[in-house]
Amino acid sequence: MDQQTVTLIVAGLGIGGTLGGIVVGHFLTRSWQQKQYRQDNVNTESRELLTSLMTVFPAYTKWVRGWASLFPSDLTDGERVRGYSKVTGEFNRVLNDRLFIAKDVKRLEIKKRWDAACVEYDKTTPVDETRMKEHVDAIIADIVEMALNKKPPLWKRAWDRIKRRFKRA
Repeated sequence: MDQQTVTLIVAGLGIGGTLGGIVVGHFLTRSWQQKQYRQDNVNTESRELLTSLMTVFPAYTKWVRGWASLFPSDLTDGERVRGYSKVTGEFNRVLNDRLFIAKDVKRLEIKKRWDAACVEYDKTTPVDETRMKEHVDAIIADIVEMALNKKPPLWKRAWDRIKRRFKRA
């Protein structure tokens, strides 16, 4: 092989390497941007869910106390019903229309846990919010963990995949 052929091969490899590096860099950047976009949306939806939960919690306790109370409220019954219905409707909407955290909301059974906390709170006499607050704090902690630690480790994902396969069989 003569010197000119070697030079052309080396120059071709250099150009190919440069172009390959550009393409790989583009895909890495794009992949990172997609992950960042997804995480931003997960954070936004988690924040909306937390806000909705923190709005419905005091509304629910006021609702129960208002009906259980012997003292008259400054709101009429109709206003109280409309206000509570609006807040619970918004909470249910937020629970059901999440795109990026829908699987996690289902996995964490947030609606079921909220309903269980409400049933337990309804049964307490006199009305005591400490246990209800414990339930809500546990739900909040799970939502925050979900938002901050979106993807479980590789071994956990593999284990969950294996478990799902055996459940189907």
